[in-house]
Amino acid sequence: MKRLTDMNGFDGNNEQAMLAEVGRATARLIHDFKNQLGGLKLYAAYLKKRLAAYPELAEGLEIADKITQSINEMTENANLIGKLTRPIELTLLNTDFCSLVEQVVGHHQQQIAERGLNVETNLAKDSAALHAVKLDSQQMLMAVDALVSRAVDASRENGRMRVSLRNGAWELRLSIINESEPLSAEQHESLFRLAGSERMNKISLNLVLARRIVEAHGGQLTAMAAEDSGLTGTEVRLTMKI
Repeated sequence: MKRLTDMNGFDGNNEQAMLAEVGRATARLIHDFKNQLGGLKLYAAYLKKRLAAYPELAEGLEIADKITQSINEMTENANLIGKLTRPIELTLLNTDFCSLVEQVVGHHQQQIAERGLNVETNLAKDSAALHAVKLDSQQMLMAVDALVSRAVDASRENGRMRVSLRNGAWELRLSIINESEPLSAEQHESLFRLAGSERMNKISLNLVLARRIVEAHGGQLTAMAAEDSGLTGTEVRLTMKI
């Protein structure tokens, strides 16, 4: 079957221009969408304030809370999509990559505890090279946070996770393994692709953004079945030149 662009006489350059135009339009729509969500959030807050004065309407107050929660989630997703429509701009500085990973794991301690996970960490803290990696610390923090968040969410309850960081002569490798039901090769391949995501949510959008951030640093993200780790599940690897 001929592609739609071929059938209409478009060449590759025209298609790229069309996609760029759609991207710009999407960015404007997201801006308007966020403004509308902000208005809805104000209305929900006003509704909660009015309902709080009537104890007999406790159910209505609970519904207003759920509306606010949904609006907050939609706003977060809109913010993420907005970031995906913009180029990644980096400010490169020497960064302690070990401390960065440690900070991210610490940030997720509550979720880790709630799921009863046993997290093993091996961050090669004695490696001087990993304490002075030239990167954008804020951007990379978001990327690593997305990877750890996905691993926590995908892990079976009371399961195990392993976070390890090591470096060779020219490359660092961050490995995050979570114990879970095995994914197919196709699922591994599509984990960091927007079109391949089965669910369009905060986690899937953050994974796409993480891939863009890592690639902007000249690195690579890959997912595969965990091998030689003592864990059955998925391994996500971040590799980057140092």
